[in-house]
Amino acid sequence: MNGFAVRKGQVIKSKNEDVVQQTFMCNLEGVRLDSGLTTGEHNRGLKHETMCRCEAKFLVHIDIISHRWHITIFIFDHNHYMFKEKNCGLLAAHRNLSKSYKIQIRNFGNAGIKVNKMMGAFANVVGGMIR
Repeated sequence: MNGFAVRKGQVIKSKNEDVVQQTFMCNLEGVRLDSGLTTGEHNRGLKHETMCRCEAKFLVHIDIISHRWHITIFIFDHNHYMFKEKNCGLLAAHRNLSKSYKIQIRNFGNAGIKVNKMMGAFANVVGGMIR
């Protein structure tokens, strides 16, 4: 709802394999690795740059005595634009289908209904397409 998605980063575990520290970061943190291909060698053309080295993150650490999680680092400064609230559902991390929707999609496919018609039906249920 704040215009960005979060992904998991580094995990630190104890000797017992219990998670004791976890980093969560903006999904635009980092840079895409270079594949080594030139422009003409790509089958589908170049993708848009999606990562911009955003430094926004927070780190949580468990207190071994109290067994409570504490935020030890919190950086909220993003170096990119944020999605509007109505478009946050388009972020990859926020796109989830319930089991009932998956069953409906399978049934629509078995009935020969095309994907664009399925999308229209689902959009109609929730109030229309996002514009």
